[in-house]
Amino acid sequence: DGKSHPITHIGNAHIPLSSLSLSLSNVVLAPNIKKNIISISKLLDDTSSSVEFTPSVYVKDLQTKKMFARGERQGNMYVLKECLPKD
Repeated sequence: DGKSHPITHIGNAHIPLSSLSLSLSNVVLAPNIKKNIISISKLLDDTSSSVEFTPSVYVKDLQTKKMFARGERQGNMYVLKECLPKD
């Protein structure tokens, strides 16, 4: 919305997605933001992943190259909709 929102906490987060949980460190909490927004650089750094953008988004394990999450574009954002086992 173009407005700034105050950050009230910084910590670790475990984001459940179907069959796995993404663990991210140094996550900021801005209570006025109603949706969870994941920084792509944070996702890549904390999960050793690669991301491929097409009309969809695919998140793959960097070592095995196996896809473990997929999402669809909605407006200017990509929404993770499906997660698969990482191993």
